Amino acid sequence: MSQFIFASGCVVRALAPAAANVATLTGEAVDIRDLEGPALVMQTSGAGTGTTPTLDGKLQHSADGSTDWADIAGATFAQVLEEASLQKFALNPNGTRGYIRYVGTIAGDTPSFALGVLIAGMKRYG
Repeated sequence: MSQFIFASGCVVRALAPAAANVATLTGEAVDIRDLEGPALVMQTSGAGTGTTPTLDGKLQHSADGSTDWADIAGATFAQVLEEASLQKFALNPNGTRGYIRYVGTIAGDTPSFALGVLIAGMKRYG
């Protein structure tokens, strides 16, 4: 995972842009304990290929970044079909257990999506 810091904020890449064609795609754990205020979570995907491709993306959270992952209520993206998609929502870091990860479920007959996920937020200082 790469992290890019801009001035007083930060942008974290939760899932590097790449072709995705596995049934379940799980991103790396991202520590958001030092974010202040809402974080912007963005899922961008190219048009799905294959027969009846679908992509369902969501966020999960964990207290230690490695175990006991659970879905975050309301932190889901609308299902992506054969059209390119850019979706985003605000996430309150205080409403999580400190670590988040992206989970995508891909289905269809030989489905594939170009997919990337970014999380952007302001880093807490002081």
